[in-house]
Amino acid sequence: MKAPVRILVVDDDSFLRRQIVQILELESYLVTEACNGREGLAAALKFQPSLILCDVSMPDIDGYEMLRRLRESEPWIPIPLIFLSVRAARNDVRVGMELGADDFLAKPFEISELLRAVETRLRLHAQAEARAERLVVNEHAKILLRLPNELRTRLHGIMGAAEILKLDLEASGNLAGEPAGMLELIQISCIRLEQLATNLVLHLQLELATKVGADSSSFTDAGPSPLGDCVRTSAEAEASKHQRPRDLQPSAASEVSVAIGNEFLNKILRELIDNAFKFSKPGTPVEVSWRQSEASAEVLIEDRGIGITLEEAANMRPFQQWRRAQFEQQGLGLGFGIARTLATLNGATVAIAPRLSAGGGTSVLLSIPKAVRPAF
Repeated sequence: MKAPVRILVVDDDSFLRRQIVQILELESYLVTEACNGREGLAAALKFQPSLILCDVSMPDIDGYEMLRRLRESEPWIPIPLIFLSVRAARNDVRVGMELGADDFLAKPFEISELLRAVETRLRLHAQAEARAERLVVNEHAKILLRLPNELRTRLHGIMGAAEILKLDLEASGNLAGEPAGMLELIQISCIRLEQLATNLVLHLQLELATKVGADSSSFTDAGPSPLGDCVRTSAEAEASKHQRPRDLQPSAASEVSVAIGNEFLNKILRELIDNAFKFSKPGTPVEVSWRQSEASAEVLIEDRGIGITLEEAANMRPFQQWRRAQFEQQGLGLGFGIARTLATLNGATVAIAPRLSAGGGTSVLLSIPKAVRPAF
């Protein structure tokens, strides 16, 4: 539920001020009132309104001086302000606009005029804030996107050097014992770092596409793809990566064609199956099965690992890992978020929950619309 919008009304005419307050409250605005510019400044500082309606002619501190002082304080520069005045001469309006006022209503005004002015200023201010936020996020993302690419460049250098060293040691007959183990560790670490950098880039790109209105078409593909082939390929690849081929328990089913591209489907499946292996112990089963209904197909991935609570499932966020203090984990916690976002962009859904059957663990259900075209 959205928080109510707070509006500050500043006017020394108590009758008119109360009328304005009542009109705005009937429109569900949260209204604070002040009887002069000095009280208005204090109220603005205390209540942080989204909009200020301010009379021009007031004793002590008039509307112009109040606005001038507000604009001198950096936090209050962007707050929209509408002047109310019986003085609607061109010079008066000009003075207000030069001080940074956003609009000028001449007294007396109609209720409809007041409400239109308020709604317009709030909408334009929200649009300006959204544009500014997009610019900031875009600039930050551009900087962050360069970091993983820089990491990959350096990693390829290390991997290339390690491969040359390996070939030299093989040629000299010295590739054994500790040197062989060290080279293997370097290569494995580089591969993991490259995968991490790749996921970080993808996560940032997806954030841009979904949070700040960037083009998301590069992450959508209606396919079709053969679900069974993709599930088998992804599951076997992840089982091999985790050196647990015997723990994989795939369940065969009739082939079905789904409305998502092969590349994105495999990425979603591999991230979800990777988590099933990552969060369960060797020697425990990871079950991967699929089935179809009239309009969709489902992939069920179940493990007997550390499990997840309903609260944890409801609050899954990027860069968040389950109970890291109790369980040693690798990575940044991006895999599930990437899988879920890619699925959403392609009309699919991912649900995660505790596995309720004997043995506990985690259950992940991927639901994908079936393709119109027949199965491969």
